[in-house]
Amino acid sequence: MDYRISGRGTAQISYAGPDGKLHTVSARLPWHGGADLTAGSAQAAVSILLGKEGGNATCSVSLHGKVMQQATAYGSYGRANCRTPLARTTP
Repeated sequence: MDYRISGRGTAQISYAGPDGKLHTVSARLPWHGGADLTAGSAQAAVSILLGKEGGNATCSVSLHGKVMQQATAYGSYGRANCRTPLARTTP
């Protein structure tokens, strides 16, 4: 599973990690991460929370190079969530 955030500036990013737990980081954009999630995991997920300065940023969740979901956050404290159930995406 591949997580990507495009945009500029800094955002708070939360994502499902390889240990199955939610991880939250504050990072400069663009950002990417990944996780080896199993079919037993509920879903692959990444979310964005922009800061007071706003802007826009787009998150995506990909499996084997194919984008499964994409969403964009806009403006001051904008939010976006990308989730995909693994049962649907696991071969």
